[in-house]
Formats: sequence, structure tokens, C-alpha cells
Amino acid sequence: KDAIKFAKRAVELNAESQAGWANLAAAYSLTGDYENAVQAYRQTLELGEPAIPILLGLADAHLKLGNFQRAENVLNAIEREGGSPIARERMGLVLFKQRKFASAAEAYRDALEQQPNDTAAMNGLGISLMAIYLRDGEEDDKLRVEAISLWRRSLSLRPNQGSLIDLISRYTEE
Repeated sequence: KDAIKFAKRAVELNAESQAGWANLAAAYSLTGDYENAVQAYRQTLELGEPAIPILLGLADAHLKLGNFQRAENVLNAIEREGGSPIARERMGLVLFKQRKFASAAEAYRDALEQQPNDTAAMNGLGISLMAIYLRDGEEDDKLRVEAISLWRRSLSLRPNQGSLIDLISRYTEE
């Protein structure tokens, strides 16, 4: 919260500073004030080129607010700017939240192609595959097996993920 005070002062002193507005937006995001973060990110974008970190911050703020279509639009803008594996992983989450499980799985796969050890993308792909498996009446067991394999791989890279252990034990056949 102290950062907000200093970031506000910085933009008061130089209202044309893209970096100042970006810092203010990040500070708002860190405190959970996503409405003000969105406004500050928009001001940041008006002052200069749309840098990928700024767009990612704006997309995340929209995601936290439940503005999934706006988050998707911002992430598509990142694709037009050259893309980013983080943006593809975030796109997977946005699509999953909209219950577009197959499209979410595709976005997560794209992220993993770019960063094979991205545990967030592995976990998201696993959840998307499991959602498809459950939605379709547990017909295609390959989806369940792949999801569990992804979660196990994620655990091997980042062991402290208790929720994955629960999912694995819930969906592993005895």
C-alpha cells in the first residue's frame, strides 16, 4: 500500500511518464484493487507502445475482475505483438473460465511448446483435459491418463502442490 502512495506522487509529478503509470497499475494490482489497476494500465497504454508486460498486467487485472472477454481481447493483442508463452498460458485460463475446455487445452499446449517446464500450463492442460473427460461422460480414458501424467510431471518440477496430489489420488484408478 505504501507503493501506491509513492506511485501516485510520481504520476502527479510527471503525468506523461509511462513507467510511472505502469508502476501505479502494478501497485494497485498487488493490493487487489483491480478496477484502479485497469484504469492505470489504460493510461499507461495511452502514453506509449503496448509493451507485453503492461498488456499482461492489464489482462490479469481483467481476469481477476471476471472480465473474461476483455482479458481475451488483451491477450489476443499480445499475440499480434509477437506473443508470449505467459500470454498463451493466461489465454488457457481465460478460455477455461469461459468453459471453452478444448480451446483452453490448445492454448495450454501452445504454452508448453514454448516453455516445456511451465507448471501452470501443465496444471491448466490437465484440468482442461479432465473437464472434457468428465463432461463427456468419462468415455475417453486417454484424457484422464494424460491429465494425471501432466500433474505428476508438474509435481516433480514443483513438489509443494497439495491440490494436485488430491486430484491425482481422486482420479487414479486403483
